[in-house]
Amino acid sequence: MDGRLTDGEWQLTELSTGLIDKQSDTTLLAAVEIGDLVFIERADAAVINQEQALLNALSEAARKVPETSTTEISDGGEGALKFQYVKAIKGLSTSAAKKAIQSTWETLKRPKQIPGYSTVMAWRLKCKGRLDPIAALQNQDDKKGRRGHRYGEEVVAVLRKVRDDHYLNRNPRITVQKATAIAQDKIRILNAARPRSEHLPIPKRKAFLSVVRELDAAEVLAARHGADAALAMLRTSLGGVKTTRPLERVEIDHTVLSIILLDDDYEPLGRAFTTVAKDVNTRAILGYYWGAENPSIVSLARCIRHSIQPKIEFLKEFPDVVHQWNTFGVAESWVIDNGLEEFAGALHQAASEQGVQKIEFCGRRSPWHKPNIERYFRAQDQDLIHGLPGTTMENIMRRTNFDPKKDILIRWSSFERIYVKWIVDVYMQAPQRILKNRSPSQAWTDKVTEFTQFLPDSTTVLECLFLRTVEDRTLDHAGVEFDRLVYNSRDMGLIRRKLGPKLKVSIRVDDEDLSYIYVQVPGHNVWVKVDCLDQDYAYDLTRWQHDKCKRMQRACLDEGFELSLAEAREQIRSDVDAERKEVKQGRRKARARMDEKSKGERRTQGREVAQKDDFPVPVVNPECSHDQSDRYEAEILERN
Repeated sequence: MDGRLTDGEWQLTELSTGLIDKQSDTTLLAAVEIGDLVFIERADAAVINQEQALLNALSEAARKVPETSTTEISDGGEGALKFQYVKAIKGLSTSAAKKAIQSTWETLKRPKQIPGYSTVMAWRLKCKGRLDPIAALQNQDDKKGRRGHRYGEEVVAVLRKVRDDHYLNRNPRITVQKATAIAQDKIRILNAARPRSEHLPIPKRKAFLSVVRELDAAEVLAARHGADAALAMLRTSLGGVKTTRPLERVEIDHTVLSIILLDDDYEPLGRAFTTVAKDVNTRAILGYYWGAENPSIVSLARCIRHSIQPKIEFLKEFPDVVHQWNTFGVAESWVIDNGLEEFAGALHQAASEQGVQKIEFCGRRSPWHKPNIERYFRAQDQDLIHGLPGTTMENIMRRTNFDPKKDILIRWSSFERIYVKWIVDVYMQAPQRILKNRSPSQAWTDKVTEFTQFLPDSTTVLECLFLRTVEDRTLDHAGVEFDRLVYNSRDMGLIRRKLGPKLKVSIRVDDEDLSYIYVQVPGHNVWVKVDCLDQDYAYDLTRWQHDKCKRMQRACLDEGFELSLAEAREQIRSDVDAERKEVKQGRRKARARMDEKSKGERRTQGREVAQKDDFPVPVVNPECSHDQSDRYEAEILERN
């Protein structure tokens, strides 16, 4: 703003181009009102750019506040205070001026010490002849000193190169001290080829930190530690999501149990997986699944089914459990991970059919988006798993000389009894501070009258819950073929007699059990359950198991042997059984996953230890017999 012209308008000059413009008072005042016109007096250009960039990135809650002085008088600040002394000595002699200064200071009591006569005279000289004397007397200490970087551009260029080439690396990740030493060495090498009068100054630690701070902290952390670590370190906690009633928000997640279990022949199998659903409002466990099945739509479906159903008949299979497990019902919102299985169409279909209003997907490597279930897994490891023999310990420093393979005493078939008793009789009954020293079970009971526990119309609805739809399948006299399995029934013959000999139909398949599918009647909203013709092979078969059998069949076909799928399935079991002493635990767990049945059949099998006539039962620990293992499991149940 150059000044006001004779016609009353203001003359403006654009510094970058030199263009001149004129604007009226009304236009300028309107620009001030809406924030387009901002007056900047103190900071230099670099500071202005940094502050403006920060303000542009922040929300409307941020604004730039001018610095205020502790000696301000009215709105004039320190300049107005000094001007009071200048006016007091105007037209006075030296002796009279000193008395006036003393009188003025006694009245204002500012600054802390009474200014001397020469100081006030210097103030008088500074504002003499100025149109705005108060502005001339304002403190301008911020304009003193050096501008720009302390070191020259050559040194700064070396520091930036060391920052980009060495410091912003994950491997090796060097310290600031090491990076500074590298920069100093480079400067010394440059100085060796220069005359002494042209030597570059050797930078220190602060100089290197200054070039590091030119970059955003997020960029530096991502380069040195990875994007996931940067996301975790720079996260913002806003107190979490608040809920008002049970079943409003249910968090579901998978984890691998940090314990190695035995099979019924007392051979190590490996670590099992578990999927747990937890209510956020009451911190109660709604349901779970555990077994050899990797995190997938199958394990997710089993967990959600268990969380929806009542558990009265379920607990009858665990007579050691004392308390009731009264948590069940359809949730309003599911909070799940960002894995591939969570994006399956079957999950969205199940949510829409059960009336789940929302499915929330947590960001990658962002466990704080579902902190309650993560906290449960920590309690599960510390309170239960790490107190059992065979635990692998999450912290490698705590393992010392512990060898889980030599001390395993818990069988795969017996672990569920311990696990269910710990959930129902220990975790659900323990008071929690977040619940005002109530237990999750008590918190659920206190609020059970404040909400409705919705259930499906029948268990058949739960069976069909996680079916995925496949379009454009052909129905003819042979039935419906899908994934090398054939499905047919008398109902399909009746539909063909009504609608035609060859039809295009939609089917719904369950990756958890391939023994059946549902076929939609063309033109009608009617779905018919159709069994697989090869029930000996497909009964209780998962998609993963079926894929393994097809792979074995293809491998044998390449070698000149032709096997049926059932023969391929049996061949897999035989191969794993024959090599179970030589192979790694991962293969043993694969065998457990291959043989895994539904929950009811698995529990029935678990009570009968498999025996072989021609193969003696081995004992992992020579000092531990079967009876000792059974007594140890009984002690664990009694303790929990």
